[in-house]
Amino acid sequence: MLKQKTDENEENAKVREAIINSLAEMYVQQRKPELIKKILIENKEVFAFFSKPRAAKITKNLIDYVAQVPNSEELQIELCKYLINWCIEEKRTPLKHRVELRLASLYLTTNKPTEALEIIEPILIDVRKADDKHLLVELHLLESKIFFHIKNYAKAKASLTASRAASNAVYCQPLLLADIDMMSGILYSQDKDFKTAYSYFFEAFEALNSHNDPRAITAFKYMVLCKIMRNARDEINQLFNGKYGLKFGSDTEVLAIKEISEANAKGSIVALRDVMKANPKI
Repeated sequence: MLKQKTDENEENAKVREAIINSLAEMYVQQRKPELIKKILIENKEVFAFFSKPRAAKITKNLIDYVAQVPNSEELQIELCKYLINWCIEEKRTPLKHRVELRLASLYLTTNKPTEALEIIEPILIDVRKADDKHLLVELHLLESKIFFHIKNYAKAKASLTASRAASNAVYCQPLLLADIDMMSGILYSQDKDFKTAYSYFFEAFEALNSHNDPRAITAFKYMVLCKIMRNARDEINQLFNGKYGLKFGSDTEVLAIKEISEANAKGSIVALRDVMKANPKI
């Protein structure tokens, strides 16, 4: 009898979760993320029905749904803060750290690096004590991005070194390693070591492209730019004429970078200025 009751509760929980997810998907399609917020904020009694792990999973999923709507960063920040408070009330420290990591990333995205650092620093103390290597990898990587954003390149390198060291101690997903390689390429580019930067961008590109990650095209652009900075004209042509150049060749920014390459090959300042004027965002 007890097992039957447990099975019924589990089945009811799955049905309720499916309904919440369906509603969220509909609101994403309608571009109404504020209604996803209402699901979370105005239905606390519904979430009380779920077990703590399932409630946490559903809440995180709702933030993921909001993230699918363009320009929803401020709403995501609001929901992250709500979930952090819930974690404090429920004493869910590991989940709290994960959500704080996401909040810090959102602060960086919205050009609030100071707020992002204020979140990261205390988490690092707790995570080092817990020896959570997986979370350390992500925290130090984000910390590196924040320091790079505020132009503290020495600390950005130190944080990235710490992230890579932690990643060597545990298994990390290929996309996370690609993110580390991408950041390494950016830092080497800052030091004008474009040969080494290219190798890191290439490693990142291969991982991202094999997983159909949209960031692959960014890595490809960085690869081409590194070749331009080294004035490696033949290698630039190989990139553009190869299968990846054909794959991404119709992208507006890739086309603009190709024009920059051609202007560089001609040594024409006028042509370069025309390209930059026609493509002010690159």
